[in-house]
Amino acid sequence: MIGGSKMLKKRWGILITMLLISLFLIGGSFQALAKTSDDDDEKEQLEEVSGLWWDDDGEANWDEIEGKYQYEVSLYRDGSRVITVKTKSEKYKFYSKMTKEGEYSFRVRALAKSSSRDYTNGPWSEFSDSFDVDDDYADAVRNKKTSSKDDDDDDSSDSKPTGNTGWQEDQTGWWWLRSNGSYPKNEWMTINDKRYYFNSDGYMVTGWVEIDGKNYFFDGSGAYQPDGGNGQPSATGEWKHDNAGWWWKESNGSNPVNRWEYINNKWYFFDSTGYMKTGWISWNNLWYYCDASGAMVTDNYVEGSHWVDSSGVCRDR
Repeated sequence: MIGGSKMLKKRWGILITMLLISLFLIGGSFQALAKTSDDDDEKEQLEEVSGLWWDDDGEANWDEIEGKYQYEVSLYRDGSRVITVKTKSEKYKFYSKMTKEGEYSFRVRALAKSSSRDYTNGPWSEFSDSFDVDDDYADAVRNKKTSSKDDDDDDSSDSKPTGNTGWQEDQTGWWWLRSNGSYPKNEWMTINDKRYYFNSDGYMVTGWVEIDGKNYFFDGSGAYQPDGGNGQPSATGEWKHDNAGWWWKESNGSNPVNRWEYINNKWYFFDSTGYMKTGWISWNNLWYYCDASGAMVTDNYVEGSHWVDSSGVCRDR
């Protein structure tokens, strides 16, 4: 009996110990939950985004929200959501998504960083005013996926699209969108007091181009150079060399790609990877020849029998 009594006391001691441990753990959990709840209560919700507006190119804009990590933006057409994106900027270019006629609007909300100790996500804003897209513009977007052309001139106000018109770019090159939705083909145009030519596909040409039996030279920006480019200043920069070959580093850090460059009074051609080419080069359906140094040959025979004229074009190849 004495042994049984000791055993019973031992069991009760174990049970009491386990009960105390359980209560301690449960209390800690409640405390942790309470702390988490208190932390959430202490966080401030980001403000509702305001100041929503469209610019003439279909770019959505809104006011900055202090404390945000990024924004979530939804585009709608006639009340139905088209796409939702995230951005850290206070603007987003939606026009490439406007492929159907309709009234487009957007709304935004500010998002907090997931690890933020100060903020939670803000509410969705009201809808913006509508941006009306007609058939002509929607068709142009579908065919070209429009985007504004960066101007190389100091005065860029006239060279960027006014409304939905002006310079546009896609994977093939630059083209010009008129206010009626059409674009020039096989046609000269004067833009900002400079002359440009657009080929049969409607794209701006560069380099030497034969038009109606005559040769014309257009610089890297597409502007026509009446003197064949020989009167223009040489590019400023320096030659660079690596395992793949020679390339030209412009003074602004960029490098010419898939175009001619006038360097130290000579013409050089750089391929799609940016490296200088030598030998025969086909450009705008005309043949040119660059010697071992990369310089374009003019007024001379190439390979003994092929004559290249003063513009560098070979007529018998």
